[in-house]
Amino acid sequence: MSEIVVLKDFKDGMIEFFDCLIDCLPKVQILVMIRLYLINTCPIKACIDHFNHNINKDNELMRTMVKHRNESFFLENDPFNLASSMKSGANHLKDIWRSPDLDAEDKKTIWAWVDEFVRIGDRYTKCVAEQGV
Repeated sequence: MSEIVVLKDFKDGMIEFFDCLIDCLPKVQILVMIRLYLINTCPIKACIDHFNHNINKDNELMRTMVKHRNESFFLENDPFNLASSMKSGANHLKDIWRSPDLDAEDKKTIWAWVDEFVRIGDRYTKCVAEQGV
């Protein structure tokens, strides 16, 4: 599998993830802005590189948070680097996670998406290593 295919999977997944969030939280306008940013502007390679770095640093602390469904993953981190990338300075995932409009099922769905991004990130790392990039 090529690096470009995996990057496309990551980008498409991110867009679908934010579509899901928009369905759950239709009044949260920043979600639409993030979605448009992902479609039109986001340097997806930088986003996946940042995500992979974060998920694997500190002896895979964030990967462990995901595995154990530790909400600090969202509350204390910006795993996709959206605040920096969008130059907004806000951790939007933290605000989304704290929303009273999210129920337990919505949060379960978000965790499933994060699991998928971890899998895509691992595929990307493997692909890059195999290609020697």
